[in-house]
Amino acid sequence: MEQKITQIELAARMAKRTGFTKQDSENFVRLFFETVREGLLQDKLVKIKGLGTFKLIEVSDRESVNVNTGERIRIVGHTKVTFTPDNALRDQVNRPFAEFETVVLNESTSQQEMERIDKPSVEPVKETVEEKKPVAKKEVKKEVKPSVEKPVAVQQEKPVAQDVKQPEPSNDTKDSSWTKRILILIFLLIVLGLGYYLGTRQGGAAEEPQPAPADSVEQTVVKEPTPEDLAKNYPQVEGGDYWIVGEIGVHEMQVGDGLLRISRKWLGNSDLMPYIVVFNGIENPDVIPPGAKLRIPRLVRKK
Repeated sequence: MEQKITQIELAARMAKRTGFTKQDSENFVRLFFETVREGLLQDKLVKIKGLGTFKLIEVSDRESVNVNTGERIRIVGHTKVTFTPDNALRDQVNRPFAEFETVVLNESTSQQEMERIDKPSVEPVKETVEEKKPVAKKEVKKEVKPSVEKPVAVQQEKPVAQDVKQPEPSNDTKDSSWTKRILILIFLLIVLGLGYYLGTRQGGAAEEPQPAPADSVEQTVVKEPTPEDLAKNYPQVEGGDYWIVGEIGVHEMQVGDGLLRISRKWLGNSDLMPYIVVFNGIENPDVIPPGAKLRIPRLVRKK
């Protein structure tokens, strides 16, 4: 399935089906993914009864080939998320495909051969019916000798043969409820979201420059103008221990991002999150859409 779904769309569908408010549904979806993420980072394993098991595994370094240049490249080892669905959920999702038959296709298999495989074959049924006809006749001859009921026995077998020759394909594979589609969408969203988050955490975090601690920022600030003078040009946190004296960068929100994690990444401490909120004039810190760009403030500790 190529259709993708965001957390906001998932929350909207949840609100529609359950009757919850849109705000409550968005908070639930956000907290659900945040809880799974924290559990993976802490224990490397999260098991949810009725849904499945999320697990972190280490992928070793390996060599590959650049398809554009043909050169051999080295792929650095990383951590990825695997998901194993619960048995009940797996059976429910796979039930519409229970009638499918696995066929091995080679590279040399032509389109005509694949179409021939897709067509249902009735020839084996015809052969079994033809083999039963002489048996039925022999039994009639043994049990009823020249009798008027003999043609009646043969006529009774013909409808059976016709019924077997004309089987109708099952329609079980066509049944697909909206609930099953929602479950499949949830699987893809969870795996893609967590995989993207951990990929950016493992690789992207090392590439982005980490800001200097607040103490060092204070030491490098020139005496003129003073931090108090610079702070007059920016909004400030009431009763805070730091002055906001400028901007050190811009962060683009991704799916699954949270202000606590952004504050810990850029400012070195999740407790400094209120400075990001005030600096960007955020009204609701719990609902920030993906793609939004947040300015990161430069902080100087107050004397």
